[in-house]
Amino acid sequence: MSISDKKMKKQFTVSVRNLRTSDSGWYKCGIEMQPPYKDVTYPVHLTVRGAEGHLSGPETMKGLVGTSVTVECPYDKRYGQAEKFWCKTFGSTCYPLVSTDKSQKHTRMSIKDDRSGRKITVTMRSLMKNDAGWYHCGIKALNFDETHPVYLTVTGAVQSLVGPKRVTGKIGSSVSIVCLYSDDYRDHKKYWCKETLFSCSTLVTTNHNSEKERKSISDNKSSKEFTVIMNELKKEDEGLYQCGIERTLLSDRSFRDETTSVYVQVKGPEDVLSAPEEVMGQEGATVTIVCSYNELSKSNVKYWCKRGSETCNTLVRSDELQSKQRLTLHDNTARQEFRVTMTGLEADDEGWYKCGIKRTIFDDTIPVYVTVKDMKKFFSGPQEVIGSLNQSVTVVCCYGQAYKSYVKYWCKGNFSLCHVLVNTTGLCEDQRITISDNISAGEFTVVISHLKKEDEGWYQCGAQHGTDSSARDSVYLTIKDGSESLYGPSLVTGVIQEFVIIKCHYSLQYTWNKKFWCNFSDLYAYVTLVKTDETKSHDRISITDDQTQRAFTVTMTGLREDDKGQYYCAIETGEDSAEYFGVYLQVNQGKFTMTPTQTSRSSEKFQTTTSAIPSTRHNSIETQMIIRGVASGALILLSSLAILIVYIKVGKTPKTQNKERNEMIIQDVQESHL
Repeated sequence: MSISDKKMKKQFTVSVRNLRTSDSGWYKCGIEMQPPYKDVTYPVHLTVRGAEGHLSGPETMKGLVGTSVTVECPYDKRYGQAEKFWCKTFGSTCYPLVSTDKSQKHTRMSIKDDRSGRKITVTMRSLMKNDAGWYHCGIKALNFDETHPVYLTVTGAVQSLVGPKRVTGKIGSSVSIVCLYSDDYRDHKKYWCKETLFSCSTLVTTNHNSEKERKSISDNKSSKEFTVIMNELKKEDEGLYQCGIERTLLSDRSFRDETTSVYVQVKGPEDVLSAPEEVMGQEGATVTIVCSYNELSKSNVKYWCKRGSETCNTLVRSDELQSKQRLTLHDNTARQEFRVTMTGLEADDEGWYKCGIKRTIFDDTIPVYVTVKDMKKFFSGPQEVIGSLNQSVTVVCCYGQAYKSYVKYWCKGNFSLCHVLVNTTGLCEDQRITISDNISAGEFTVVISHLKKEDEGWYQCGAQHGTDSSARDSVYLTIKDGSESLYGPSLVTGVIQEFVIIKCHYSLQYTWNKKFWCNFSDLYAYVTLVKTDETKSHDRISITDDQTQRAFTVTMTGLREDDKGQYYCAIETGEDSAEYFGVYLQVNQGKFTMTPTQTSRSSEKFQTTTSAIPSTRHNSIETQMIIRGVASGALILLSSLAILIVYIKVGKTPKTQNKERNEMIIQDVQESHL
């Protein structure tokens, strides 16, 4: 046993190795206090399972965005009458999602207890990418819960064939590679091959040699996936492979195989490197790859190379001058990591790279795939939008120059079957939905009013030209009934060089939780911009929390055109979990005006185009706010003139003048809303 104390995180960790069944029993975490105070303790029950186990199930499951997955967890007969549940792990806590006693319900999940067959069956529907993570089948027991962990992987809708970019295994162990395919390829032959200089050498196929030399392949046609297993891994197994579907008929009546590359990494006990599997950036943008290493590698030379046909060509090294115009490598030995930055991304930059550490005999390397998005063919919508019953919701979908002349549309359904509800040529099958296309900005906007519960589900925003309708992105619409624990405006509008103020309300249970403001990266991860505990700060964004009013306010100043996009009011609910509410920020050219706009609550009828704070008062008070806003506007105008006179007299710069004017306006607007 060992114990370590992380004082910055205010947590200590106990590790127990080489478990024995005799280790089962009650323990206590404890903090020693000075007399006369008593020690502080917390009981923990440790269960060490034998080979037979009490609750079992799959270790992993996989699903596509918009589809369903089902997991079955068999259990011992002693638990026949016990309550069963399904929970998701965040940090050290597993939060219940559904349970057999109906105390926990979820709109997209269900649980069934087959007592005769002694198994728990959980179904998750309309999968979203952020559903991925650790879950547990669980059984409520007298002293402690019996659980079984399951990891869910969610991938995007399959157009043809997709697989992992990289899989990693240890020498002597096994790895499984799962490749998903569309319905069109259900009856085609699948294969697994290893890339050579001029070809790909087939190792196993589903038709004949399904098992060969430590490798096997199997095709599950019902779930539309085939699995390759590589056993007893050796260091020489490392390299680039392909999942393949044989002889695909193309539209021009020619044939070619459908393939996707997978890098198999085999790690020995001496391997010390870690890095992301994939990084993604847009043409002209910048990406940074962080490669971590251990204490013993601090003094070694680090490098970044691009994989060629035979070798990996070194592009930049830590022991050389950083002469590459678009590449830099910085080694931070204190943090035991080196960072590679690639600027001005080009289409040719896409491909396989390696983080590397120089050794006397064999270098330590780890592969990273760099994806470069073509902005001319860029097409993207928000992953999820949230609206309230009887209110409106706004969806903004962005596109590249290639799609400017295309017809834009909004349809309900998934990739294979999607019913068009409205498009920019005049089609409108639901009078509650409007669509408008801003070609100069490269975005189109869909507004759905008078929301109903049945509106919830998967949609597609898309662009079509003739028979080409491949440009589309999935959007999940969630409808809340008004009892939600976090809410705010779904759309706010600001003006370049001005400011916006966004006010988000929360329920009593989150009074003492940390609040933050974030946006969503291309890699489906939330990026925190500012936080109430000040661990994250920003030169143009601030956040304050009024716990008496149960609302936190985000102020964004000096607005720029590239500030527009999807943001989220958020509240920490656990170490790795949070509650989110989506807010779309529109940035326009224009002047400071007062306009009515759509919000997520019926009582929130007016917002300023530069403050966008939802009111929580009745109409009479809102009217007073508008009058006060007009009066404040007059005062602001006089104040601005006064500042201008001071500027002329004492020589203040326009930048300072603009900053002070904004600060005065922000203070006035905040006070008027209070």
